[in-house]
Amino acid sequence: MKKQVLTLIITISALFASSQAWEKNLPKEKVENGTVNFFDIQKVFYDYCDEHNVINGFYVKNGKQIQLLGYKQFKRWEYEWQSMVDPVSGEFPSITSHEVIDDAKVWKSASAKSLGNWENLGISNNTRVGRVNCIAFHPDLHDVIYAGTPSGGLWKTTNHGSTWEPLTDDLHGIGVSAIVVIPKLGGDIIYIGTGDRDYASNVDIAASFSIGVLKSNDGGITWDATGLSFASNQREQVTSLKKHPLSDEIIYATTSDGFYLTTDGGDTWPNIFNPLLNNEFIDLELSPDNANIIYLSTRSNANDSTFIYRSLDMGSTWDTIFREEGCRTEIAISEDPDLPKFLYAVVALPHEQGTGLKGVYRLLPFWNKLFNDNKWINHEYFR
Repeated sequence: MKKQVLTLIITISALFASSQAWEKNLPKEKVENGTVNFFDIQKVFYDYCDEHNVINGFYVKNGKQIQLLGYKQFKRWEYEWQSMVDPVSGEFPSITSHEVIDDAKVWKSASAKSLGNWENLGISNNTRVGRVNCIAFHPDLHDVIYAGTPSGGLWKTTNHGSTWEPLTDDLHGIGVSAIVVIPKLGGDIIYIGTGDRDYASNVDIAASFSIGVLKSNDGGITWDATGLSFASNQREQVTSLKKHPLSDEIIYATTSDGFYLTTDGGDTWPNIFNPLLNNEFIDLELSPDNANIIYLSTRSNANDSTFIYRSLDMGSTWDTIFREEGCRTEIAISEDPDLPKFLYAVVALPHEQGTGLKGVYRLLPFWNKLFNDNKWINHEYFR
């Protein structure tokens, strides 16, 4: 790994040998021990550009516009590597392409994992009771589970699913599509994203549309509106909620109206990002290693492209790291402490192709398609 990183630095330095020595600003200790990563190099380069007022590869000197030597080479290098480094840490690949192939052969011969044994935990024993949109587990009490339903509101079990009680019956039949639970003595803090994120667009049911994010400070006995509120006739959706692991005051929300963030426990929610091409955000994940790294995915409306965006700075700036023909992309990040953190994407078919799964993808360190045409095509990568 150290040898690979040093080789990269030598290559970059060669490209910029005739330009100003921005590479000297790379963290010396990281360079020496071979741990400098892609994000470190990006930051040093763009800090240098900011310091010298470089805009689109040019700076002004003595009234003349001058091209920064090596700018195009760096942008080409950046483009080639950004899809191959670890999307969370920025680390360069630790193995060669030959080692990837050898590793794939080992996993290809492994037997498929067991599907496990599943049992019905409710909310009802009636197998035709309908959908459950989301579930949330109490962080400390393993028998306490919350479930959000399309039009039946929020439910809670304290005995691992043996019995369930409704918590939102006084809210007149709302849908719930996202839940955040924060333990608190005297009654947990609960946030719910209202509306049915998977509603049928040709069915005009009031519960399908969001009234925003609601908050309870007493474990669900009473509920209050937050600063992120909609009228049901606005036909908006709250599609996901996540809490920052280091602060109970910071909550992220994706909606059909954009990406929102509160830093004051729900009082204010600035809209800080909106997707391209009239898409809507449908899913949200935070890096297990650094919660300032955010991933958002979309569902399409008038077009058939779906995206994944990444922010490395808690939403201040964004990059598009995935675009695929399809109507919807859901995402997940693996959290096995003994394995690298992989970003997975599940993409649904474009609208004109009907309904169904288009593919399952994983970033390793570039995007690999794992599933296609109802079969695992690269199951050796699926761990």
